[in-house]
Amino acid sequence: MGDRKDTDQWENVESAPHRAVLDTNLVTTLPTGEPAPSMENERQNLIETIGDIENTLKFMGKLHPQRENLDKRLSTLKAMLKQIDDELDKG
Repeated sequence: MGDRKDTDQWENVESAPHRAVLDTNLVTTLPTGEPAPSMENERQNLIETIGDIENTLKFMGKLHPQRENLDKRLSTLKAMLKQIDDELDKG
């Protein structure tokens, strides 16, 4: 076993310096190089997510404990997709 004085040095270590806080009032635009989100991109991502959930539900039993949660999520995502489609049809 080591000496007690060897372990005491670890107890006396100072805490790490705090990170600088980002002033969110100064951030006004997206960083360069990142595309601005578009309705078409969001719509495509939503369609892919809906497809993934539908495929999961196909293989999930009716009594699976997460079935109800996925059904609710799927319903919500389909409603969001309808809203996006309605907005794209207007514009």
